[in-house]
Amino acid sequence: MTFGANAATVITDATGLLLGAKGVTVSGALYDVQFVDGTYSEVYGASSPLFTTLSDGLAAMNAILYEVVQSPGPRDYEFQPEWVNGCQFGSQLCRFVTPYFDETQGAVWFSIGENYPWLKAADEVYTLPVVPQFGSGDWVWARWTVASATVPEPSGLSLALVALAAAMMARRRAKGLTTAVQAIC
Repeated sequence: MTFGANAATVITDATGLLLGAKGVTVSGALYDVQFVDGTYSEVYGASSPLFTTLSDGLAAMNAILYEVVQSPGPRDYEFQPEWVNGCQFGSQLCRFVTPYFDETQGAVWFSIGENYPWLKAADEVYTLPVVPQFGSGDWVWARWTVASATVPEPSGLSLALVALAAAMMARRRAKGLTTAVQAIC
């Protein structure tokens, strides 16, 4: 199931569990995000982080907190964080983790966005270095991908109408040339 919100569309399973979102805006670009449980190595393997600056890592976390978690859907994810894939049931807090490559440090770090349902203004974003086997029950990895732009293909009827219009214009032009030649002769 999908539910629209701002630019983002949240993705849930049949029970309302939040699996991720499509079309999340981070630093002016669109991304899709999937919430995945496990260790850093299990989730990302040897792949490089999508984000390469601290500011993009922090922007990604804020996008999750304000575009995805506070989006309309079948559940209130802001006040029921256990309904986010990867966060434990009964948890009063869910931490979203996004890795980024810090060029100044020359290492992979991650930014963490915490959704405190009991104090809306206390959402926090901070950074820590990555430990390959790191993972926790109230932490969920945010696996980001660049959003694919879908370009709709024209329908058969649209193509037929364009071809018909082109044929009519060609015939009209040919008739106009014939009339002009007759007028000269």
